[in-house]
Amino acid sequence: MTFTTLGLHAATDLALGDTAATISGTLRLAACFGDTTPLSIFALAGGSSFTIAGVPIAPDAALVEAGLDLNLTPAATLGVSYGGQFGSGLSDQSVRADFNWKF
Repeated sequence: MTFTTLGLHAATDLALGDTAATISGTLRLAACFGDTTPLSIFALAGGSSFTIAGVPIAPDAALVEAGLDLNLTPAATLGVSYGGQFGSGLSDQSVRADFNWKF
């Protein structure tokens, strides 16, 4: 398989009251060329080989990401982000929250 991705990423700092924040976003278009069904061939000791096919990879998909990071203190950051992948018959979405403390 051959993969290619074309995208745009942007981020900016802003102030929410007394809290510094960073907002970011990414938009990517991905294309997959070739056989999009992953295959693995296995064999057990003394037995015949067999093939297992995975879930086909979408030949074309749009990937979207958006995030917000709040700098609570110079050592602590709270972030939340969204990620989505959309294609023909495909939808994969996630939300993530994280807390980072530097010490």
